[in-house]
Amino acid sequence: MGSVFPAHPSETRLTSAMSSRTSNLLRRFYRFLPPPPSTNYNLDQLNLDPYDLLPDRARVLDIGSGPLEGAYAFRREGGRDTFRFVAMDLVPAGGVQLCADAHALPIRSASFDGVFCVSTLEYLASPETMIQEALRILKPGGIIYLSAPFLFPYHGPPDDLFRFSPVGLRVLARDFEVIHTGSNRGPASSFCHILVHFLAVTFSFNSRRLYGVLLDVFKWCFFWVKFIDRWIGHYELSAILYGSAFFLGRKRSPS
Repeated sequence: MGSVFPAHPSETRLTSAMSSRTSNLLRRFYRFLPPPPSTNYNLDQLNLDPYDLLPDRARVLDIGSGPLEGAYAFRREGGRDTFRFVAMDLVPAGGVQLCADAHALPIRSASFDGVFCVSTLEYLASPETMIQEALRILKPGGIIYLSAPFLFPYHGPPDDLFRFSPVGLRVLARDFEVIHTGSNRGPASSFCHILVHFLAVTFSFNSRRLYGVLLDVFKWCFFWVKFIDRWIGHYELSAILYGSAFFLGRKRSPS
């Protein structure tokens, strides 16, 4: 039978301190663990490097770049590195050179050769406005590359607003000449990612911290599912279930 007397304040402080030390030790141990494998198996449907379509000394704007500075999966090793790259985001971050709103770019018309917008459209209140701004600042013949999620968990902040299919990106970018559209993430990879998040939510007991730990645990358990895309990722029917979409296009030259 438990004591009817409340714990002495010094005992409460001691228990709290021990709990805090244990938590700190666990956090330090967790940081030393290797990162979990990715759930993504890149189908490489793009099958080309958009940088190869740009001229030497091309000016390239990366909208919503964060700290990546254009280091995307489609860029081939050994490719040219002669571009004048401008990393743009709404908020300051390492590597960001221009802080601006994608709906109203502070850039003169027809002054860039390429615009990239990767995993950013879903956060914009008006994606079509941003694409029209990209059309405005591109030179005739300039290249645009868009990539955005379709079947993917909510991921904020900022607020995650939209999802896009390849057909949807074509409609949004209808004023551009189409070079290629498709998906970067097939059915197995998409299922793997959703499964990991589903299991983490289910066994988190509504604890955000536990949810984050379980995401890594279940990635280690189920990352192998993504490799099924080696066989089914290029099926015609795989277009029913995919994680993301891309659009590669060119600004038309005046007729």
